[in-house]
Amino acid sequence: MNYQHQHAAHCESGTIANLLRHHGAAVSEPLAFGIAAGLSFAYLPFVRINGLPLIAYRSLPRSILRGTGQAFGTRLRFETFRTPEAGQRRLDELLAQGKVVGAQTSVFWLPYFPETMRFHFNAHNLLVYGKEGDDLAIALLPEPELVLLDEPTVGVDPQSRAFLLDAVKSLAQAGTTVLYTSHYIEEIEAIADDVAILNHGQVLRAAPLSELLAEGGAQMSLRLAAPAEATLALLAGFGEARLLADGEIQLALAPAATPAAVLQALETAGLPLQAARYGSHDLERLFMQLTHRTLRDE
Repeated sequence: MNYQHQHAAHCESGTIANLLRHHGAAVSEPLAFGIAAGLSFAYLPFVRINGLPLIAYRSLPRSILRGTGQAFGTRLRFETFRTPEAGQRRLDELLAQGKVVGAQTSVFWLPYFPETMRFHFNAHNLLVYGKEGDDLAIALLPEPELVLLDEPTVGVDPQSRAFLLDAVKSLAQAGTTVLYTSHYIEEIEAIADDVAILNHGQVLRAAPLSELLAEGGAQMSLRLAAPAEATLALLAGFGEARLLADGEIQLALAPAATPAAVLQALETAGLPLQAARYGSHDLERLFMQLTHRTLRDE
């Protein structure tokens, strides 16, 4: 069976959109959600997830599946099974007949969901991760060429986080292309080969990780009690100096300049130095430099 699965949004809209696309209907996940009038609101204080009342902004999964299917004149058949073995036998039987199947499973290993309330939908190509006893388990169904992960470690404990990062590295080493987005910059440093730094939807820098980290070799960070204008004027003779929003001065040294010469010039000029840093760089500092240390929502 030649089946391709692309999934980026909610489980039910992703499942029905993929099933319909397989049969020739150009349906996106947002379109499927809209056709079924999936937007709703529910507040159930007597149902709690991690101690918080359940709040939902969409209709029940089955209503979205049925609503989208009816709009296209298709009929969906729902089957339930008491055991995983019975469900697997039925799935194998249908696949052998050339029929695609969207499988609603309880549990599909969402790590931030209580074990008694986990659920998800799939149609064969889905990254699944969660707990198996006291251990974290990851499975890939089956082995796609591309995996998209958006903040996958949010809400997990440190041990689970380390396990997930190791699994992502293993995927990449096995030849899978992994597009990994995260605000945890230390994670990117730990697993990435190539990095794109984005701010407000714009790509500020895109380069191999090793190249970005190597840029720190010619950078000096200085903090002085002296007026910024006088300091910048002196440092202009040693390279490109820039005043950051928090008062720190970033100096990109010219090829012939040395940190020792900069420090000597500051002392000779009587400009009191409070702190200096040279030769170290990380993505967080680079991101703050590129965004001029502005907050994301400003």
